[in-house]
Amino acid sequence: MKKTIQLLLLLITSIFLLSSCFSFNNNGNNNNDNPTEETEDENENENENEEEDENEDEDEGEREYIYLQSKILKINRTAGKIELLNYGVLNLNPDVKLVQYINNNEIKPISLNNLYVGQENVFLQIDKEKNEIVTLLLDGDLFFKNIRVAIRKSIDNIADESTLYHDSVEFKLNNSYRIQIYDDNSINNILNPQIITIDLHNNEMVVKSGDEEILRSNKRIIITPISFTNTITFNSIKRSGNRKPSYYGSFEIAIENGKLLVINEVFIEDYLRFVVPSEMPSSFGLEALKAQAVAARTYAYGDILKRSYENLGYAVDDSTMSQVYNNIDENSLASRAVRETSGFVMLYNNEPINAYYYSTSSGLIASGHEVWITEPTLPDPIPYLMGNNLTSDLKGNIIEFDPTSEESMLNFFKRLDIDVPDGNNYVRWKVTLTKNQVQKILNKTLVDMYFQYPNLILTKTNDQFISTPIPNDIGEVLDLVVSQRGQSGVVISLDVVTTKATYRIINQYNIRFTLRAHSSYAGESITYQFINFSKHTYGNPQTPPSSALLSGFFAIEKASDVFTLYGGGFGHGVGMSQYGARGLAQMGYSYQDILQAYYSNIELTPLNYIYTPTKSDISKFFEKVK
Repeated sequence: MKKTIQLLLLLITSIFLLSSCFSFNNNGNNNNDNPTEETEDENENENENEEEDENEDEDEGEREYIYLQSKILKINRTAGKIELLNYGVLNLNPDVKLVQYINNNEIKPISLNNLYVGQENVFLQIDKEKNEIVTLLLDGDLFFKNIRVAIRKSIDNIADESTLYHDSVEFKLNNSYRIQIYDDNSINNILNPQIITIDLHNNEMVVKSGDEEILRSNKRIIITPISFTNTITFNSIKRSGNRKPSYYGSFEIAIENGKLLVINEVFIEDYLRFVVPSEMPSSFGLEALKAQAVAARTYAYGDILKRSYENLGYAVDDSTMSQVYNNIDENSLASRAVRETSGFVMLYNNEPINAYYYSTSSGLIASGHEVWITEPTLPDPIPYLMGNNLTSDLKGNIIEFDPTSEESMLNFFKRLDIDVPDGNNYVRWKVTLTKNQVQKILNKTLVDMYFQYPNLILTKTNDQFISTPIPNDIGEVLDLVVSQRGQSGVVISLDVVTTKATYRIINQYNIRFTLRAHSSYAGESITYQFINFSKHTYGNPQTPPSSALLSGFFAIEKASDVFTLYGGGFGHGVGMSQYGARGLAQMGYSYQDILQAYYSNIELTPLNYIYTPTKSDISKFFEKVK
């Protein structure tokens, strides 16, 4: 009887140990509700070796892992999904273990904030049954050798979101390429130049070469060059001069919003070879082009780190929403500028700055926090985007101004005997509007601007400015008043006084795109007069280059029923003036000196980190992960 009881106790203990092991493997902790918990304590020493053996067997039997190296193609944090090359869509479990492998021997924890679209130093341990990432490991530092660019159907009207997408695409493979569905290792090799079309049918992409169907899928399609020098020419896309653009790098075509989204993944330095000439003429000279290359490279890295479009799988597009890319052909001088500044970016506190640039300054450089405004109150100053005055008289003396005095600002902008680096006619301009024209313009623009930025389009109510819907008829315009100006001289807010109310427009962007001094909004001809530098007078009236007010640097002179705006510059005025860079280069400035003139407290640093994928057993990467 005694032996029977002992055997029974031993059997119960064994059953408990198996149950405990199974519970640990599946839940990460012991199950405290197990009715045989006390028995475990009594027999712990006796069965220690047996428990270890059972644990190992059970762990191997219950969980099967897949180990792979991949690239992040798309992240949807809201849905908790991540799209990975050669694998598919995985559930981004909030409990996933995220780590970074650094210095070849150290593991440190990271968070979801460390993940970016385009990262390819990514290693995964995946629970095969649950299709969930158990561990995601970044091998080495954060880096990007490529940039993912959405190629718009048209870059002419970026306010129209539909211009991002394509109904169909047609392109010529000028060399040998591979075509595959992103989560499938099966590859179609196309070894000869030929024309490919991709159309949508029943929510599937149909890929054809002539009449021959190559593949069809509702999943992302990837087109990869066999050689990095290969190019693709898009017949279905037109850019400046009606040209059909050719691209380096790989392409991805995905279905988004019932249309085709086209993404070009390209080496950042190749990307810049087509950004720099699209943003700055080669006639501006090598040093100006070098400054543009560094600014554009810095801007690109900044856009990658912002992750604005990760839910669509790209970092930037090819329009002025980011930087204009491949609008005109590559040219040798711009490519030389990119090559001779290879990798260099501007950093502040070891991070890429927001390297804003624009066409022409008024001689005044705006402080970033006085321009990029999202609330009625000013944000904190941005240390690397601080205002600067590059305006001098003909003897080289800086012309001072008082931003607290509208009379001082009016005198500053009316003065034409000036010298500024830009040397562009847009440096000084004036435009005259009648009260009736202003009313017509604002009746067309103010309501729409309110719907876009309701917290920055305010109405005076009981001596306070509040956000409230704008009527379709704002009333007869009585006055335009600059109600706030920044220390750098840029207008921060403009009050429109009418017979119905007083409206306050905050942010130079909103002011410029609301007070559109253009015939298409006023219903009658409106012209600007620009400075003639050789005569220090205004030239003949001209049609403006933009429907928006050219700059936030202006002052207003009122006479009877007429407002005359005296201003200067073309663009937002923050960071580097491109025409100013040209002027400084002509004066003998190096590209480093040019950048220092327009950006504050910056460090020029090369980012040339190149990742070398491991050739070892991937599972070994996870041995140190606890």
